[in-house]
Amino acid sequence: MADSKLKEHSRKNEEISKTEWDIYQYIVHNQKENYDDVLAGEKRWKVFYHLSEMRTSILNWYDFKKNASVLEIGAGFGAITSMLCRRAESVTAVEKSAMRADAIRVRCHKYNNLTVYAENVEKLRMEKQFDYVIFTGAICDASSEKPPEEQLFYYMQMSRKWLKEAGILICAVENYNGAKYLCGYPRPVQGSINENECEAMITRKSLQKMVKKAGFTNSRFYYPFPDYKLAQEIYTDEKLPKGSVKDRVLTYYVLPDQLCKNEHYLYENEIEKGDIRNICNSYLLECSDEALSPEIDYVALSTDRGREHGFATMLQKTLVVKTALYEEGKKHLRKSYENILELQKAGLQTVPHVYQEDKLIMPLVKSPKLVDALPLLAEENVEKFVQVMDELYDCIMRSSDREEKEGSVYLKNGYIDMVPLNCFIEDGKYYFFDQEFCEKNCPVSYIMFRVLRYTYLTYPNLEQYIRLEKMKERYRLQADWQSYLSKEDEFIWDNRQHRVNHSFYEWIANGMI
Repeated sequence: MADSKLKEHSRKNEEISKTEWDIYQYIVHNQKENYDDVLAGEKRWKVFYHLSEMRTSILNWYDFKKNASVLEIGAGFGAITSMLCRRAESVTAVEKSAMRADAIRVRCHKYNNLTVYAENVEKLRMEKQFDYVIFTGAICDASSEKPPEEQLFYYMQMSRKWLKEAGILICAVENYNGAKYLCGYPRPVQGSINENECEAMITRKSLQKMVKKAGFTNSRFYYPFPDYKLAQEIYTDEKLPKGSVKDRVLTYYVLPDQLCKNEHYLYENEIEKGDIRNICNSYLLECSDEALSPEIDYVALSTDRGREHGFATMLQKTLVVKTALYEEGKKHLRKSYENILELQKAGLQTVPHVYQEDKLIMPLVKSPKLVDALPLLAEENVEKFVQVMDELYDCIMRSSDREEKEGSVYLKNGYIDMVPLNCFIEDGKYYFFDQEFCEKNCPVSYIMFRVLRYTYLTYPNLEQYIRLEKMKERYRLQADWQSYLSKEDEFIWDNRQHRVNHSFYEWIANGMI
């Protein structure tokens, strides 16, 4: 059980809002540490922020060193604390609010490697140093006389005394010039109407100067999209986004009617210029006196898909590594590997995969994805585009044993992810990867529906070369298209955990996406 060092003074001295009290009660009455039912019935940002597993995305992929000791400053209600307990040998969480600290103790009751302090961290006399110190810009106190940026620098400077000689500071902070804020969304500063009330905000250039001023000799930037609070993708200087991120990053706005224009337009302009780093909404930063030699250049996260389907896909220098974020996901990850083996048995080309230590590993492929090649083909020659789609259709037909029922072809095993997004093309050959789902007795037409739908959603300008309606006609999809849309909606509703994450999708809608 978590060891707690709570102050003797009563929580009556604390100013506690109704929402914070409700969050505390939710934690106290959910001993299994599963808040899905709570979130399904809630709409408040703070409840989602403190209880959603999506909060862990900022670090649930991070490769903490073996036997790591972690100091988490400003742990709040413990949104990432339990994740840290699963990843590190020992965790010390410091939270100045006695009520929040008690909530962490209850929330993480099953972990015996956690110590919780209810105190201002600067007043504590730490008896040991740590491998990692972790905090975010949200540690700032709105009632302090110091501006949030000065508070950020103070904690950055103080962390040096809490770190071991080779220790690493990990901090997340909002960018003052983030695209979200340049578009008119209120910045989270003292006295603002932003849902986060008060938070340190700093530009990339100023943050680089702050790191040096704090005395750290080495640092590494990560760029979480859409921000560090609900990260979906994380880029680095070694790998920055190319083209639009609209199909992969869901930008959200808790406050409606606050944007002048969609921030994706700014992203696309900056990507075209070659550098998006200055307008990222957030930064994640590693600082150390020792050399930093991270292996990961990019991370794609699906924490929002729940424990069975939550994965981190990490790009290294020469490898792609996919790992389950929870114990429940390991079985499904293994099934993904088995699906690839079945495609190979059917005589189809796949990217070579290895399943090792509960990780799915494949080489980093530099060939283009089929989905990115299709618009170029359509622009060059519509007949080539159609020919390539026909060849993909042939691959799908050969992927499994099949039979005909009432004029329709059904596959014994339908690998519904055989779409251009999950296929590389090289010298006219298709190489499939990332085949998570297999539907028994699946209509071939349903897979072709997914091929067309997601290709035209990714590149809507295909319409000017060959209309979607014509492609529907070619693969005899007109009669089934609407029913397949309904089926796909149900699939996405379940896979994307809409019951639990409904508020998140409402906040996406606030941006008119």
